[in-house]
Amino acid sequence: MTRSGRIRIAAILALVALLVAGGFSFQRKRTSELPVYLLGAERMLEGEEIYRLDEPKPFTYPPFFAFVFVPLAAVPDALERPSWYLLQLLMLGASLWIVAAFLRRHSPGFATLDRKGRVLCGLLVFLLCGRFVLAVYSNQSHDFVVLVLLALTALDSSENREVRAGLWAGLAAACKATPLLLLPVFLLQRRWRASVALAIALVGASLLPDLILPRADGGRWAQAWSERVVRRVDPSGAANVGTAFTRWNPLNQNLSGSLYRLTTQGERTTIGFEYVEVAPWDVPPGLRRGLTLAMQGLVLALLAWACLPRRFRDSNPDWQPWRRFGEVGAVVCAMLLLSPMSSKSHFCALLLPAAFLAPEVVRRGRDRTTSLLVAGDVLMAGLPSRGLVGRWMTNRLLAVGTIAWGTLLLLFATVRQLTRPNPLAARNLGEAAAANSSVAQDR
Repeated sequence: MTRSGRIRIAAILALVALLVAGGFSFQRKRTSELPVYLLGAERMLEGEEIYRLDEPKPFTYPPFFAFVFVPLAAVPDALERPSWYLLQLLMLGASLWIVAAFLRRHSPGFATLDRKGRVLCGLLVFLLCGRFVLAVYSNQSHDFVVLVLLALTALDSSENREVRAGLWAGLAAACKATPLLLLPVFLLQRRWRASVALAIALVGASLLPDLILPRADGGRWAQAWSERVVRRVDPSGAANVGTAFTRWNPLNQNLSGSLYRLTTQGERTTIGFEYVEVAPWDVPPGLRRGLTLAMQGLVLALLAWACLPRRFRDSNPDWQPWRRFGEVGAVVCAMLLLSPMSSKSHFCALLLPAAFLAPEVVRRGRDRTTSLLVAGDVLMAGLPSRGLVGRWMTNRLLAVGTIAWGTLLLLFATVRQLTRPNPLAARNLGEAAAANSSVAQDR
């Protein structure tokens, strides 16, 4: 057996062992997010109210997300967790396959890497988002549903399948609202077919629960979600809605929550988390609101700047697939920073910007500024887990909001790559791939 064959078998065995161990951990964990989704689906089946914000773990997502879990709610109780675990494996596998397809087909930097470089590229992707992917399994959460829809959006967008890209984006927005940030990007770039497809998918998916499982009181699910959840969220401050969102919540790693903890002294959490004082001073509410709006405006401005059509990029149509994928990665960073609630497992979607940036960091001739920004994200967000730095330090880092600030660095890195001429842009992609193939044959 060749060395590569032995390595492949060892990798497969390690993967199987990891999946088995993860399955046992998944099954034994008592507290998880899965019962929240299943309870919402069961109540929707009965036509009962699903937005009960006085409960310990209320359902707060758009109604289509409860509708998605209706088939799983019909599974026998003993099979719910194993079924969900297998579904999560399939969704993660599909997301990884999509990312690998992008790297093989459209990444100029990846085409220049030898085998060692590609291993380093995979390692860097894991350092950027691995802990968040594992958190999805630990929490038994729904985030792979959104991840696979965004990954499909990115791949179809990169391959100029506008209608399909819009449909996937609309379904993602129907599940979690924040992917709706893709709509202004499509409109900014005058991608009318993608915009229309997104709107149709969003409206259709949002109305589907009313058509199939109407409310017993005759109302509309989307209207109930808007009145009970959306209208109670203040976009200029940390979300504080019943037991669903609390202002001082270290698990909330969005911009507004992180800024609130860094500028507010003496407020205790109401949901059982350890309170850690991290604010150097207590900022007046008006100034805090202004700072929050300014940071959110910065994120939106960066996203718009990254997605503006540019002559030096559009002059080479072969470069378009690479940057279209990167634009979805920039949207992912922005939606995580602007969402009312972004817990650790939500950041598994960073797989997309991580895959976009990793080859640009590993390849020769890499941009030093981009590499420093990515390294900052690894140090701030990718590495500091309880297993490495301990619970005491992890609680303090979460209170500071290191995941949010690391994601902001990742957004800067993505925007930098999208707005500068790339020496390995697509006219060199074929030459790089041919040279890489020649090197492989010589070996």
